[in-house]
Amino acid sequence: MRIVVIDDDADLRELLVDVLRRLGHAVIGLPAQAGVFQLADLPPADVWVVDHRLPGRLGGEVIRAVHDAPSRHHPVLVGMSGDEHAEEAFRRAGADVFLQKPFDPARLVAAIEAALARRRTAS
Repeated sequence: MRIVVIDDDADLRELLVDVLRRLGHAVIGLPAQAGVFQLADLPPADVWVVDHRLPGRLGGEVIRAVHDAPSRHHPVLVGMSGDEHAEEAFRRAGADVFLQKPFDPARLVAAIEAALARRRTAS
């Protein structure tokens, strides 16, 4: 799978990128500093993993932009945060999965696989 991980916490971002790459996925890790990236400039991804509090924007804004982008391909959208109140914001934005930080990277992998399985079943 092609996966984009957006988090301003470099240690967590690199941990997730490393774990997902070891599982054979093509992963892009983005530092999420304001103005560093434009969603339209990024390659299509099968999964987006986005932190809640990003410099200059909220993760829900990124999730909403990806969710609403005109495309035949609908990626799995994962929101993550240490703020327990962020889950509702991510769900309203279109996230498929929410993970409360801190979490074991194995939970991320399991959540992505479960979301993909739900989509296959719904199709």
